[in-house]
Order: sequence, then structure tokens, then C-alpha cells
Amino acid sequence: ALNIMRTFAVALLAAVLALPAVLACESATSLIESAEGYRDCTYVDTTGHKTICYGFNLAANGAESKVQSVGANWNTVLNDCGCGTSGAGCVSQSQCAQLLSGSVQQAAEGAARVFGNQCACIQAVLTDMTYNLGEA
Repeated sequence: ALNIMRTFAVALLAAVLALPAVLACESATSLIESAEGYRDCTYVDTTGHKTICYGFNLAANGAESKVQSVGANWNTVLNDCGCGTSGAGCVSQSQCAQLLSGSVQQAAEGAARVFGNQCACIQAVLTDMTYNLGEA
């Protein structure tokens, strides 16, 4: 019985010590925000796509309706909002956060379809990957 108690105590201690690491993992949104960075103007991403906010791809299906749904003017965003121009700043950080929220939700659903349900930390990373690479 003493050995069982020691084993239980060691396992419990290991779980308690691991808890801060589990609680410290970042959300998918935080991962994407830090990796993508925030820009209130359009720029061309590393794959050659016109992009805005936190890596929101303006060439993706449904981009026009999503931009309009947050109250931004699609034509202005697409044509007159280039970084380094007088049109920069045509979207607010709040509008970008709304675009990101919808995109993260879509990526999370895609990641779950491809990889199944995982622990929160792994799911966040898989959602980040799906956000950037698309659903396989």
C-alpha cells in the first residue's frame, strides 16, 4: 500500500508541476496575432496575395462579404488602402479583430475535421497551421 501511495504522490506532483505549462499555452488567436502582426493597410504576403489586418487574405473566397460585414468598404480596402500610402488605415483594429475572429473559428473547425479533437494547446497550434496553410 505504501508503494501505491508513493506512486500516486509522484504522479500527482508531476501533474501539479505540469499544470502551469498547460495553463500557459497561448490561444490560437494569440498565436496568429503574434505571428502575423497587425497592419491596418493592404500588403502583399509571402505567397503573393493581397492581405490586410492579421494576415486576412483578400483573394480568398468570401473575402469581399466578410470585409463588408465588419463595416469596411471593399473597394477602398482592395484598391486604396496600401501600406505607405495616404489610404492606409482604412480598417480599424476592431474591424480586424472581427475578421480574425471569424477566420480563427473557420480554421479551428477545419483543424478539428483534419486532426480530430486534441488538447487545447495542440488544438491552438493546429488551428494556427490551418489558418496559414488552409485545410488539407
